[in-house]
Amino acid sequence: MASSNPKESEETVKATPKAPVPTKSSAASSPPPKSAAIGRARTEYPREPDMIYTAFEKPKDDVTPIGNKTMELSLKLEGKLGYFLPRTATHPIPTYVTLNDQEYRTVIYSTLQQVLHRLLRLKGNIEDADANTRVEDTALSLMKGICVLTYMKLRAVNSLATSQLNLFRRKPKAPIDLKVPVPYALAISQLGRVKVRSLEEEKTLSPTCSLEATKNFLIGPNFSWSSTEYAQAREYAESLGMQFASADLGVKLGSAWWLLRRTNDDGTYGLDCILPEDNYTEAAVVLNSLFYRAAHDGVPASFFTLDGIDNHSYGFMLRDPHDGINLSSYFAIEGRST
Repeated sequence: MASSNPKESEETVKATPKAPVPTKSSAASSPPPKSAAIGRARTEYPREPDMIYTAFEKPKDDVTPIGNKTMELSLKLEGKLGYFLPRTATHPIPTYVTLNDQEYRTVIYSTLQQVLHRLLRLKGNIEDADANTRVEDTALSLMKGICVLTYMKLRAVNSLATSQLNLFRRKPKAPIDLKVPVPYALAISQLGRVKVRSLEEEKTLSPTCSLEATKNFLIGPNFSWSSTEYAQAREYAESLGMQFASADLGVKLGSAWWLLRRTNDDGTYGLDCILPEDNYTEAAVVLNSLFYRAAHDGVPASFFTLDGIDNHSYGFMLRDPHDGINLSSYFAIEGRST
């Protein structure tokens, strides 16, 4: 029951403490209110939908191991598994194959002329006497650059061969990353020593060139090398759409694209495999056809002298190509259609 005495209510009010009124100084010195700590946020992963099976999905086949893999591994580690040549069949010294530098220059110059003429037509330019002269000069300068880069690659491949030191003493005044048209950069990158497979004896073939050819870096006795002239020719060729790249000179092992003998059997041209067929690929044939030059009289000249290799035939990789296959191969390697 509530009290109705006024004095008692006044005493109760006086006894109740009043809350302090905050001032500016107390508000500045008081710490901020603390809140509950927030834990690490949990990453929500989306729920994967149920697998939908279709009639076109192929079931996975369990591959059953064939043979004793543990036994095979132990034999490999002991050096008892594989085909090993007898010591009498090993030949650590490679067989050197000489580059036919004159044919090499001729076929490159001819192909570059065809490529530049086609790029001019694609650009819509009219081929007059001045344009033809500019194309010939540009093709000649680009041919020099390709030959110089080829010399640099042969020099790198045979740098440790004592029998080849006299051939590659001089170094051309050209950068290591000299850029040439893309198809020739690919061919030069894959020009190197080839370890022949599927033979009963060990054989290694290495490209080289003659002493006379190295005197002027493979560009011929009647020409001279100029980096400035080459840079101007490259700038003009790039304006027409020709693509350039540098070759890898550090890799000494190459593919067998340059080891195909050219034959003419009753008017039918072909590339004869002088090595077992597993040494060649279709890409090697495309690279070799880049250096094809039609010869209506007799056999087309080869740009490598293959007389020092055993005269064996393991079949053909290319029979009766059309005229202008070098142009088709150029644009195919470059990545555009003719």
